[in-house]
Amino acid sequence: MLRLNRLVAGAVAWWLMVGFLAGCSKTRNPVPAAAGSGPPGAASQSASVVTPPSASALPVAMSSSASVSGPLLHVRVTNNGMHIGGGPNDSATKAPIRASVEPHFDDFRRCYALVGEAKRTGDFGLDLRIPRGGGRAEVRTPRTALGGPDFARCMVDAFARIDFRKPVGGDTVVSYSLRFVPE
Repeated sequence: MLRLNRLVAGAVAWWLMVGFLAGCSKTRNPVPAAAGSGPPGAASQSASVVTPPSASALPVAMSSSASVSGPLLHVRVTNNGMHIGGGPNDSATKAPIRASVEPHFDDFRRCYALVGEAKRTGDFGLDLRIPRGGGRAEVRTPRTALGGPDFARCMVDAFARIDFRKPVGGDTVVSYSLRFVPE
C-alpha cells in the first residue's frame, strides 16, 4: 500500500512539474496562430489529433474579429456529443448550450476551409466552462484529427465568441463535439 501511495504521489508530482514548465515556457501564446493569419491551404494535413501544448492548462485567448471570415463550404455540421460535467445530462440542461452553439454553424463551416484535405469527414471537440450567468465561455482542450493548427485555432476562436445563454445549473463545464461531413 505504501509503495502504491509513493507511485501515485510521484505521478502527481511529475504532472504538476510538466504543467508548471508548460506555463513557464517562453512562448506567451502556445495555441497555434489565429485563423486567417496564413493562406487557407497552409494548415497541416496531419491525421493526428491536434491539441495545443498547454490548451488543457490555460484559457485560450480569442481573436478580436467579430466573426469567422472565409468561404462557406458545402459541409454539414452536426452536434456529435455533449457531456455536462457533474450532470445532469438531460435534454433540458443541454438545451441552452445547444441553442447557443447552433447559430454559429456557418462560422464552423468557414473554419472547415482550413482543414486542407477536401471531402474529409471528422470531428472537433473541446471543453467549455460557461459562467453561471451565461456569456463568454472559457475554452479549453481543443481536439481533432481534422486539419491542423489553423483549423483548430479558428474553431477555438469561433467558440470563444459565442455568447452562451444562462446554463440551467449555474457554472457549467461541458465537453462538446461537432461532426463535419462534406456534401
